[in-house]
Amino acid sequence: MSRLLVTVLLIFAGRVIGIAQTSPYNLTWLRESVLLGGGAANGLYSLLLNGKAKSASPDDITALNSDNINLLDRWITQNYSENFDVASDYLVGTITVVPAGILLLDGAGKDWLTLSVMYAETMLSANSAAFYAKAGVRRFRPFAYNPDAPLEMKLAPDAQRSFFSQHTCISFASAMFISTVYSDYFPDSEYAPYVWCGSFAAAGAVGLFRILAGSHFTTDVLAGAAAGSLFGYIVPAMHKANADGKHGVLMGIRPTGISVSFAF
Repeated sequence: MSRLLVTVLLIFAGRVIGIAQTSPYNLTWLRESVLLGGGAANGLYSLLLNGKAKSASPDDITALNSDNINLLDRWITQNYSENFDVASDYLVGTITVVPAGILLLDGAGKDWLTLSVMYAETMLSANSAAFYAKAGVRRFRPFAYNPDAPLEMKLAPDAQRSFFSQHTCISFASAMFISTVYSDYFPDSEYAPYVWCGSFAAAGAVGLFRILAGSHFTTDVLAGAAAGSLFGYIVPAMHKANADGKHGVLMGIRPTGISVSFAF
């Protein structure tokens, strides 16, 4: 009953908020093959790289010294909270499903396939980038420096995957995606500022929770937020259906290979 009520309210909100007259996005076989295929391949390879990470030894943990950390991040080594860690998991899970709500709005629902493909490409890109960074940098998480954190957590391979924050990356990717897409479908909507502020406030809360949990440093969260925002913006931009051809992101095939051009 509650799900039915939420659905009815969302549909009603869609009729009140506005109706998109034309679709601002399109799909092409070339672009989607490259983005989906490349994203899936990158995701699998980055997972394999992370799977090869070795556990730290007790001597590695003992050798950690917070004095070697920059001032912006050093104070976070005092943080450790399982509650904030769990809260960030629940919040990021909620944020990543919120974009599905736009499919209930008039004018956007008919583009469910286009929007679903775009969102899948966004999430694949954001997750792959985070996994690559974790495998390459292998930075110890803040709780590894904290005597209150269990030793088994510090010794696990995941303890060396601090940079950058995957939770924050996909949260900001989702926030940028839903805000950009909403504004493109309903450019005259008075609710657009609320969508932008609400989605980014939620994404920011995820980053804050990761810091308070002792799972990430400030620089991890900032890098994750920047990367996620970039993917959340660039994927919709690449699919923009610009009739004038004066701006956008275009992909094509040339004798030298696949080309991507930007015009703004």
